[in-house]
Amino acid sequence: MAAAVCNVEAVFTEASFKQRRTIMIDIGKRLHKILSGLNPSFTMTDCGGEGEGGVTVQIRNEPYEPFLDVEWIEDLMGEK
Repeated sequence: MAAAVCNVEAVFTEASFKQRRTIMIDIGKRLHKILSGLNPSFTMTDCGGEGEGGVTVQIRNEPYEPFLDVEWIEDLMGEK
């Protein structure tokens, strides 16, 4: 994504920060969709006991979630 930020800034030199951020958010959404399709997330469920009093634990692995995080994208853009 850092490379994408550099490329977007190089190609869209006249664009405002908001316009470049919108482009980066769109790139992030597309990356998330593509990579999630190639390597889907998973949910693991473990029931800690039978009957009442058991605890159910769910662990979700979403490795591509940061691509949807606007604050993370803004932080990347701010580093330039």
